[in-house]
Amino acid sequence: MCFTATRKTIVVLTKAELDHVSQDEAKVVEPVVEDNESKLTKENLKIVFSNQKLWGIYIGQFCLGGTLIFFLTWFPTYLVEYRGLSFIKSGFLASIPFIAAFCGVLISGFFSDFLVRKGVSKEVSRKAPMIIGMLLSMFIIGANYTDNTTLIITFLSIAFFGNGLSSIAWIFVSLLAPKQLIGLVGGCMNAVGSLAGVIVPVVIGFLVTDGDFRPALFFIASLACIGFCSYLFLVGKIERVTLPSDKSKAV
Repeated sequence: MCFTATRKTIVVLTKAELDHVSQDEAKVVEPVVEDNESKLTKENLKIVFSNQKLWGIYIGQFCLGGTLIFFLTWFPTYLVEYRGLSFIKSGFLASIPFIAAFCGVLISGFFSDFLVRKGVSKEVSRKAPMIIGMLLSMFIIGANYTDNTTLIITFLSIAFFGNGLSSIAWIFVSLLAPKQLIGLVGGCMNAVGSLAGVIVPVVIGFLVTDGDFRPALFFIASLACIGFCSYLFLVGKIERVTLPSDKSKAV
């Protein structure tokens, strides 16, 4: 005889009953359900690469990455070779925009969540930091119109702060992607964004061939403008992309 205890009750089973239950449990086989909608198929790839809203966040991620890549690659060269700063001074001044970007990343999340707690719609609470950040990134162009080192660093810091503010872009994957394809959409977004690391340094190198960085800063500002328009017009209203099967079930 076997005594099986639970938190509130005690059930007494004979050995025969216990063996019978064990045999029944061994016969139970969990059904295997295949979710074809979550597999990597041509249909799913077509969905993630043909939807306007998803392309909005892909393009936005590319533009966001473009500004970041400039600061990671060409920014020190800009300060030393174009602005004539010493390596020591440029090393100190170059840290200021990165500190601004760090603050932008933190403020982006806090500000967005604050708006959510206040009952603001996701249209505003999630898109506002992204839109404002892209607008601020365009301030990089201001460095073309001054030779004052303080103003130059100020414009660049505002631009990189805006880039940090726009780092909330990842949240749009969970808001827009079909639930079965969130991972795939996230991977596509990162892949397109990573192309900025390949394309942007090459384009900037081509633009500064004559030693003039002004076209390069115009290029970075134009990327920020494209990202702004992408989220404003391509992404549009925040609503989840639905699969054809979801639409048929709804009908």
